[in-house]
Amino acid sequence: MQASEKLGGTGWAALALVLLGILVALTAGFAATLYLALALTVVVFVVLIGFCRA
Repeated sequence: MQASEKLGGTGWAALALVLLGILVALTAGFAATLYLALALTVVVFVVLIGFCRA
């Protein structure tokens, strides 16, 4: 990544999602995080397909 590049909206959203996952893991436990990740897998695939089409 060059010094002139920035995260942009998508990068900040991805970083916020990672931080939210860490927060859920610390508060609800790692098993709850696993179940949440399994449930959101479909959503992530839809978003990735949307990025590929753009």
